[in-house]
Amino acid sequence: MKWRTHTAIAEAIAEALGLDRRLRRALSSGSIDPDRYPDVTVRVGRRGRTYVARAPHHNPGLRLIMKHVWKARKSYLKGDDFEALRSLGRALHYLQDMSVSKGILGLSHDSKEDEVASLSVPVKVVEESLSSAFCSPHYVEETIKHVRPQKDAEKALEEACRASGSIVGAVLGRKNPPEGLVEEFTQARRRYWRRTIPVAATASLLFLMLALATCNTAAALGAASGYVIQLLDRKYHYLRKEVEWYSVG
Repeated sequence: MKWRTHTAIAEAIAEALGLDRRLRRALSSGSIDPDRYPDVTVRVGRRGRTYVARAPHHNPGLRLIMKHVWKARKSYLKGDDFEALRSLGRALHYLQDMSVSKGILGLSHDSKEDEVASLSVPVKVVEESLSSAFCSPHYVEETIKHVRPQKDAEKALEEACRASGSIVGAVLGRKNPPEGLVEEFTQARRRYWRRTIPVAATASLLFLMLALATCNTAAALGAASGYVIQLLDRKYHYLRKEVEWYSVG
């Protein structure tokens, strides 16, 4: 998307939230920062060599966007609203770029962005997505995963606004955890350390002993089964991320 589209969406969000001039500037500047100060990522070339390159904007990957989302959330909980909004703007930039189809070989991309830039931001979509957002990192991840590039300019802008409003609403949501979350996590953590970890450790140890007894390298790989087993305790890992969202873990 063009800078004027990024900043127009940021302004619509700022207006809906009633932000002051300083915080509006933080969100707006953040929304174009990836173009001015690019994120970098490690890539593997054709010959297997790794190199550092600019992170793609239309397919940045969930991890990159969530890095900025988490930074925004932690800043918000610390009371640093300026940094929170600046980081949010950076995350939104990628969401908004993801919403616009590049077309075949990217040949129609520039004209599509020009078409989107000529449209007015659907304020109602922004307001509705802000108010309906759910304060949860899993909600944020699902929102990001459901963003799809749109060929139609109006649909692309609407997609960008809906996703952007949802992410902002989630990050700037409640600061205190929902009732019962901490207690539920405490129970899950107790089960994790009393049941899951012992089972995982036992499995790894058995495979390791087998490998030593038979000199079988394949059995040695089985030692990693412990890591896989502990990952299967999905409830623990799900709740751990939720309490981290409220910095109470």
